[in-house]
Amino acid sequence: MSKLIKSRFSSQQTKSAAIVPIMKMEDPLFTSEVMEETEQIKHAKRESEQIIRSAKAEEESIFQSIEMAKQNWELEKMTLEEQARESGYQEGLTYGRQDGYQQFSQAIYQANQLVELSRADYLEKVESAEETVVALAVKMAEKIIASSLNEKPDQMNEIVKQLLKEVKDYDEIKIFVHPDRYEYVRSQKDELKQLLTNEQELFLYMDEGLSPFDCFVETSFGRIDASVDTQLKQLEKQLLERLGEAESS
Repeated sequence: MSKLIKSRFSSQQTKSAAIVPIMKMEDPLFTSEVMEETEQIKHAKRESEQIIRSAKAEEESIFQSIEMAKQNWELEKMTLEEQARESGYQEGLTYGRQDGYQQFSQAIYQANQLVELSRADYLEKVESAEETVVALAVKMAEKIIASSLNEKPDQMNEIVKQLLKEVKDYDEIKIFVHPDRYEYVRSQKDELKQLLTNEQELFLYMDEGLSPFDCFVETSFGRIDASVDTQLKQLEKQLLERLGEAESS
């Protein structure tokens, strides 16, 4: 039978070439793999797109964070600069106040120094003036006493009497006067002796070195000067000493 079929078929091929349509043959397994790969590609594409979107979003977030940080830094920078200016202003103000206070204190110190110098100069002039006033007063007193003794010679006798009271306890008393006053004092000798005891001796001498109204006595104890000039010098000395004590107190 196979020979028969073979023969028949060979015969047909010889007679005419029959056209047999090519039937598309689909492999179910192949199709499934293709579909699966396609789906994987789509999934990968979606994932990649999602990653890209996430990356862009992250990038945008980072950029915004950077911008925010930049703005914050600008604000902080402005705040720090303002604080620095304020601090510098306060430091300058404080320095200015301190400098002004020091200048003010220096001015007060200099003013006080000037006042103290003026006061010292004033006291020096006053002291000098006081000495001058005392010297003038003594000179005036000397002239007044001299004038008074010229007008009233008996006052010379009062000076000698006062002097004898100081030496009345001594046995021998010597009185020295100016030659111009000798006669007058001698004329008053008896009156003067009344101030002494009978045992005491009174002697009268002239001394041309004395001023007309000066006199002194000598005893065994020593010499006592009763001249007007000496008394005025003692008065001047005491006045100057008291002025010195008043200034130092």
